[in-house]
Amino acid sequence: MGFLNRLFRKDPAAALANAEELLSRGNLLRARQIAEGIQAGSDPYLRERATDLARRARMAMLEGTLDRAAEAEKNGDLVEAGDWLRSALEHAVGSAREEEVRQRLASIARRQASANTHEAYASSAARGSGGSDPFGGSGGRTPKPRSFDPEDHAEVFEGGEFDGSADDETLYATFIDMLSPAVAGRYDDRPRPFRRALVHLNEGRFAEASAGFEDLVAADPGDPVLRLERGRCRLATGEAAGAREDFDIAWETFGDTPLDRAGDLSVPRLWTEAALEAGDSEAVVERLADPLLENPANSGPELAELFGVALLNLERLDEARDFLAAAAQQYPRTPAFPYLLARALEALELKDQAVACLETAIAPSCASGNCSKPPLHLPSTRALARLYLDQEPPNLARADQLLGLIYGARKGHFKATDLRLIARHRELSGDQEGAEEARRAAEDLQPTMA
Repeated sequence: MGFLNRLFRKDPAAALANAEELLSRGNLLRARQIAEGIQAGSDPYLRERATDLARRARMAMLEGTLDRAAEAEKNGDLVEAGDWLRSALEHAVGSAREEEVRQRLASIARRQASANTHEAYASSAARGSGGSDPFGGSGGRTPKPRSFDPEDHAEVFEGGEFDGSADDETLYATFIDMLSPAVAGRYDDRPRPFRRALVHLNEGRFAEASAGFEDLVAADPGDPVLRLERGRCRLATGEAAGAREDFDIAWETFGDTPLDRAGDLSVPRLWTEAALEAGDSEAVVERLADPLLENPANSGPELAELFGVALLNLERLDEARDFLAAAAQQYPRTPAFPYLLARALEALELKDQAVACLETAIAPSCASGNCSKPPLHLPSTRALARLYLDQEPPNLARADQLLGLIYGARKGHFKATDLRLIARHRELSGDQEGAEEARRAAEDLQPTMA
């Protein structure tokens, strides 16, 4: 029996009995998923039982995730602790323990920011992991900026002012220590308003940071550091055009060299993100074509990835295919390149090659059967599932397997994108009721879970 057949049983009473058994065996994710599906049914008795079962499963999941968060925190792994707490918050919303989880998450987030401000400065979160399936209608959608992500952190930072305290000074000093020596010297002896604005920026408190940087730039518009940091703030808050102007000024001083010790961040990369967010892919290709089309290694994986997106946005498909194929060879550990390459191949009507490209890309993650080393690239997996559903005839069995991998990788929490794929799978399987159930579930999700 396939994954979706197990997940969407046609007999709700039997499914509920199965969910109770799963709950008793500790399979909380599957039990809750089944119960929540039955809650949308027409039988009031089953709905009541399903609601109670879903609540019990959710509370058990909450306790389990809080225990794992505490264990990770005890071991000093703040990143893992934060991940578990964000998962716990999903279970706690609307319950008596929601505020407790939010406070714990706020504490972890502040400690993590203090321990590794570099993550806030040059986040490497994969673009394209949210929103609609980029192979399924989003076309030339540009990537989300890699700056500090307000969606992940804005809700956990509240109040507080930079007053020269040890914590704030530590945050500022940690940030400076992550910069390359040549750049770090430009941050020494900066006045308190600048330090305050920078700490606010790296904590995700963008309104306070923006007000501070606006005042500072008004007083000294030629300062490249001020323009760089105001540009980062603007980019994080969606002011792409203004950010691009700031990065143009900063580029004159900092050039193409990395800003940080890790070599991840540069002004060209930030400028390119801003240009793409502003919808100006033409400017990106015009400015970067000479070095990058000659050899993707002339930049770095981050900038090369953005350049590949620009080529796709402009539908320069042959160039995109050739460039992304070269980039995939140059940077074999960057999953975005085969993902974008498959997008170019599909647009060129080479769908079989796109499927082969994505199968090869996810194979290292799934070779052991658990898709955990390296982590499964979810955008590639979703795109591959959709391509299999597009085939004539559709490969329902392989799509079913891929959706099961997504389910496991997301710890049982489907995004709306996944549920829409499930709806299509059920429809192609002749299960209209299951398709409608999946569509309703997708519509019920909040926009941030799309």
